[in-house]
Amino acid sequence: MAVDVEGRLVVEGTGEIVETEVDLVGQLQTYARAKAAAGVLALQRQDRLAALVAEDAELKVLEQRLKEAERIVDSVEAQLQTAIPDERRVEVGQGISIDVGSVRVTWPKPAVRCTQSVKPATILSTDPELAERLGIRQTIGKPSKPRITVRADKL
Repeated sequence: MAVDVEGRLVVEGTGEIVETEVDLVGQLQTYARAKAAAGVLALQRQDRLAALVAEDAELKVLEQRLKEAERIVDSVEAQLQTAIPDERRVEVGQGISIDVGSVRVTWPKPAVRCTQSVKPATILSTDPELAERLGIRQTIGKPSKPRITVRADKL
């Protein structure tokens, strides 16, 4: 889509004018400015918080304690991930849980998936009878959300 000189939306390939009840051009320009500003403001906030941490001794201690707690949590979670080998979990065939005081650790049941080497669309196009027996049919899904790219050089 492109915008012509009169501000209408035009399909680039066909030249067809697309009518819309929403002022997309104005909305998108507002969106682009807000998106760019949000990124700058987030960086400014991050810089200001870093400056506050550097200036405030109590906040600096809290930040160090938080980082140490996060390091401990990450370390224990990494160790727990390998505590019961995957082969053993598959062999057991169900979830494994242990209770240690106020903590419960659960290794979920291994996922069982069915896979196929031929895509349903291929089966449908090459063997319609088999596709019908398997219950394969072609449907059209809901269109996905629009993707928005802000070009900062054009703001």
